[in-house]
Amino acid sequence: MIQEDTFLKFALISKYANNNFVDIYSCGDLEKSIYPASLSKVFIAAEVLRQIEITKLNFTRKIKIHKNNVANFSRKEFPFSKFPILKENKKYSIEKLIFLMLQRSDDTATNALIDLVTRESINHNIISKLEYIGSDLTRKFCPRNKEELKYKDNPITMTKPIHFVDFYKKLINNDVISNFVSDNLKKMMQKCIGKTNLNFINDNANCYYKGGYFMSKLSNGQKCIHRHYTFAVEKNDDKYIFIYFSITKTNIFTNTIIENDIKRLYNQFIL
Repeated sequence: MIQEDTFLKFALISKYANNNFVDIYSCGDLEKSIYPASLSKVFIAAEVLRQIEITKLNFTRKIKIHKNNVANFSRKEFPFSKFPILKENKKYSIEKLIFLMLQRSDDTATNALIDLVTRESINHNIISKLEYIGSDLTRKFCPRNKEELKYKDNPITMTKPIHFVDFYKKLINNDVISNFVSDNLKKMMQKCIGKTNLNFINDNANCYYKGGYFMSKLSNGQKCIHRHYTFAVEKNDDKYIFIYFSITKTNIFTNTIIENDIKRLYNQFIL
């Protein structure tokens, strides 16, 4: 088992009933500032979709991949994806870039979309609009030496679990900015349940998912792993949101332990 002093968990499960969400499980301080890893990609997608809705952009427009935005280099990074690695100087549709960013958490696609809509627009139109103070997008998904000069010294992006609680509550009720934005987020966040680490969810359930993973090394040589799971589930007439942030400081491989904990909570409170 993971020792308590090396494992922090911030989690919430909420059920939608009688036109309201009722929290049925909670653990940890959901107001704590945490590195989101790839979770912030849902906010980027929301801004791209908002700009498509107002016809500033469109799904079919093709975007060129610039050298400084290339962040994925091997197919091995995406074992469940059949789409090739995005190549420098190649062009891809905005629709494809959003899909790859949300489905396989493609960092190259993400960086291209950040440049397209700008950090300032994401923070003004999504983060500020939704009142997610402390979740501003400050960095791209690349080393600092690939950042534009004005962003090189930006602090790392942070978030709070409570913001994702609110985001998924809005998503499941089509209230993330607009129906158009929410509907398209759902389409592109829809998980093929049986082929992911969410295979314990019934195939007859709709699941809208975004995960996050980041590993760094502490000064003492220990690994520090951020592993986050966030999703909404619609099954029959029931709706649930499941938010799970974890920070692990250990040399033990913990993914299986965390996944088992998530499966246990899902089976206990949702199944």
